[in-house]
Amino acid sequence: MRKLEEIMKIQKAKTAKWEKVGKGDWMLMSSLCFAMMRKGTLVGVLSLLASNASYAGDAVLAYYSSTKSVQEREAVLKPEFSKAGLELTIFAKFKEFQEEVKSKTPGFVLAPSEYQQFNPEYEPVMRFKKDASDSFKYKFYALEEAAAGMDLTKAKAGMVEIVDRENLKDLIQKITGKSPKGLKSVTKPEDLFPLLVFKSADVIMVAPDDYESLKEKFTTKVAAIAESSEVGYPQLYVKKGADAKKVVEALKAFDTEKLKKLGFTQISEVVGGAK
Repeated sequence: MRKLEEIMKIQKAKTAKWEKVGKGDWMLMSSLCFAMMRKGTLVGVLSLLASNASYAGDAVLAYYSSTKSVQEREAVLKPEFSKAGLELTIFAKFKEFQEEVKSKTPGFVLAPSEYQQFNPEYEPVMRFKKDASDSFKYKFYALEEAAAGMDLTKAKAGMVEIVDRENLKDLIQKITGKSPKGLKSVTKPEDLFPLLVFKSADVIMVAPDDYESLKEKFTTKVAAIAESSEVGYPQLYVKKGADAKKVVEALKAFDTEKLKKLGFTQISEVVGGAK
């Protein structure tokens, strides 16, 4: 008798479980599975389900280092990208951005100009500019009292993680012609000056706009000991093989007055970029 009661409880639990699935959804799934299994393509069902979690070709995943918050940047950029038919998502950390790009392969990414060097599957189509210039130079700063005679090749450098961590040294080598003795990466510009204060790094690599913002927050006295070659401002990239003409034309009408709130004055087409 007890065994019969236990069987009835199990059956009741199974029934309750399946009742949680909408009848329409269950019938649709059943039909799809049956049709695909008849053709020996059950894998197709799994692919169909997985595709629902993927980004469409008109999605833009974005990351670039800035002292502006994600909310400040989205308030300016989202409406303008939306006019171009693009749904923009900005990430605060490069690592989170890159993980999402690799798992979802969006049609577009907005990223540092250094991004393409290590991610050749994306091609640049548009670039931010400031005062008609499309590039800037990083500067390397050390504590003022330690700056004299400081050699980048003998120093531990601190920088924001703007490419995959394993590529950071190669990046510094490319833009300075020198490789630091060691490296310490952080996720945001605000963490750079503390690296010097707490002796976690001998020098820090800072973009000009970030430096202007950071020196208002920190009283630490620093001195520049080196600078990089010209580095481009953030760029909009398209997945290789995709058509970017519609997007390029739409973004040419970007509201530049709003763009100034982020430290840029223009967004223009990359000469020789993807079409």
